[in-house]
Amino acid sequence: MEPSQIEIQILTLSTANSEERALAKKILLRAQNDEDFSLLVKNYSLEKFRKDELQPGYCCLVNHGEAQNKFSENISQLNKAAQEQEELLWEKIKEGEITRKEANDAMETFIQELQHQQNSLPIPRSSIASEIGDVAFSLSVGEVKFIKKRGGNVGQIIKRLS
Repeated sequence: MEPSQIEIQILTLSTANSEERALAKKILLRAQNDEDFSLLVKNYSLEKFRKDELQPGYCCLVNHGEAQNKFSENISQLNKAAQEQEELLWEKIKEGEITRKEANDAMETFIQELQHQQNSLPIPRSSIASEIGDVAFSLSVGEVKFIKKRGGNVGQIIKRLS
């Protein structure tokens, strides 16, 4: 029986040519030999992550039929929070409490925090590529597997965390 929710990390690699495919195989072997996966993701993933991110490529997946609407609710709440923060900052500008630059800086920081919160929300399995979900839910905790994205020059190394 598949669990209702799992945590994974994803390392995205280019596999466009033989050198890149060879590198992907080496990275996969390193991951399978329990090398620090977060460090591998930071050093080799095509995706960019914050330097202070502890688990880059982290994703919590909710299985089919589990809390499908919860994700939409969470995103709506984050959007509402951003709108309220923007209104609050505009009021502070009007009152002369802060400058536009200070408001822009505060909003940028606020949005970065919201993005971090969004990235930690459980994602419905149905909203990701089926091959990622299928592989992720088939893995045992700690297991690592490489998948090549259909029709592209990109591969992904997936590690199941829980």
